Amino acid sequence: MIGSYIVKLATKFALKKKKPDRVSPSYQQAKRIGIVFSFENESFHEEVLNLVERIMNDGKSVETLTFIPKKQKNEEYDRPFFTDQDFSTKGKWKSENVMSFKATDFDYLISADLEINKFIRNILASSKAKCRVGHHAEEDEAYFELMINYSGRNTKEYLNQVYHYLTQMKNG
Repeated sequence: MIGSYIVKLATKFALKKKKPDRVSPSYQQAKRIGIVFSFENESFHEEVLNLVERIMNDGKSVETLTFIPKKQKNEEYDRPFFTDQDFSTKGKWKSENVMSFKATDFDYLISADLEINKFIRNILASSKAKCRVGHHAEEDEAYFELMINYSGRNTKEYLNQVYHYLTQMKNG
């Protein structure tokens, strides 16, 4: 309970801090793209990896960061991840994966989740990304510069729309 409050409070402070320049480059000019998502199940994970592959095939560098709830933690997971226990009661991240990811100057940072959790909100709020991309929800407007208005529940279709709109991005 108190941990949940601390995450929300830290996120609120991160949103109020001096903002990095959020000027979106065109997709053609973009070099570094980050994708943050929650591990829901294997099929969703595969859909995210398909998106990673599509973006890499366009000549972009892609980094991922996955939220895995402690109860689902898998020691064999071979990509950077964090758990709900990586956020301290003092409102700080203990995970080097998260700290490094937040400090990266991504051209685009994509939230692949249809519903973002409090930990990913915190990462989005304090990210140095030039343009943050995610699913449209009124309560999440402060976290994104580009929101995809998708009303379905099919993550494959949502990620296809993310890719489509991302590739249509022009300067500014």
